[in-house]
Amino acid sequence: MKTKRALLNNVSKTVCSLLCMVLIAGCSGGGEPLPELTEVTGTVTLDGKPLENISVIFQPEAADQASSRGTTNAEGKFKLMYNQDASGAVSGKHKVRFAVMDADSTGLLPEKYTRTNSGETADVTKVGPNNFQFELKSR
Repeated sequence: MKTKRALLNNVSKTVCSLLCMVLIAGCSGGGEPLPELTEVTGTVTLDGKPLENISVIFQPEAADQASSRGTTNAEGKFKLMYNQDASGAVSGKHKVRFAVMDADSTGLLPEKYTRTNSGETADVTKVGPNNFQFELKSR
């Protein structure tokens, strides 16, 4: 009886260990490698005043590339992130749009700036500097 129990206990431990190893391997990155990224910073103003809590989204014109985004601080400054661990954006031409991050500020930005085709663009270069000034107008 003890040997059956001990054998079952060992099998259970082995299965549990294997399951944990599979889960750890599945969560350890191993996905697509990051593209070459370039640091991108900038400032967003509306009628000359800095905008806070505005999401700035750079969407590459190359369809196979992911977008980068950043959020403005009280001075209207932002730094783009490609994902939660990697800062920057891919090089090339980007369409730029903006989104209000604070529910109390809905309506702050004219609608034209929140659309995918806002008319705002940026050309991110490998050499830089990639510091963009977006001077938005309420009218």
